[in-house]
Amino acid sequence: MGIKQKIIDIYTGYTNYASKEKLPEFIKEQVLYRMKLCKDCANSSHCTHCGCISPVLFFSSTKTDALGKWGPMVSEEEWNKYKETDEYKEYLKIKEDDTIGQSDTGSRDEGDSGSIEQSEGNAIP
Repeated sequence: MGIKQKIIDIYTGYTNYASKEKLPEFIKEQVLYRMKLCKDCANSSHCTHCGCISPVLFFSSTKTDALGKWGPMVSEEEWNKYKETDEYKEYLKIKEDDTIGQSDTGSRDEGDSGSIEQSEGNAIP
């Protein structure tokens, strides 16, 4: 990946993160999906493989995961089609298993100003 793409990834990540309350629902869902696929990075201040800042890296519409777990964000139409796949349904099953018995009041980074509540009860930092 070239320096130009890294700059674009950083820019879109910070821009989306700064305006997270205004993001469309399908983008918020993709952010949560990325965070779930990369739990280690979501629970850290940075990606353990590429060093990108977390959670900003999950908000970049152009970013591709260093391990190939996810690619650039897709349109609402493409996202809705993907949500019908067995792969996404398996993700939902895993997500449900992870949240059983857990509270949404987990620890937060200092300086977090709040979260976006999702219809499923999850929050984006």
